[in-house]
Amino acid sequence: MAESKPKSFEEGLEQLESVVQKLESDGLTLEQSLVEFEKGVKLAKDLQIQLEQSKRRVDVLKQSLNGELETRPLDSDSA
Repeated sequence: MAESKPKSFEEGLEQLESVVQKLESDGLTLEQSLVEFEKGVKLAKDLQIQLEQSKRRVDVLKQSLNGELETRPLDSDSA
């Protein structure tokens, strides 16, 4: 059963913590462990992307003209 992408960073972090707990338990077969590990890698990648986007947004806020805070759309060409 495929899990959907987390709706928020916090939800993704909770899912990743759940995966880690499952991997640390002794009850998984090798195949189950590999499936959970794959989920964890995908979640970690998604969370890293969210963190990078948030950092860029903060940088944009800090660099706004005349000291006024403003948000600008992020470039969507990064991957």
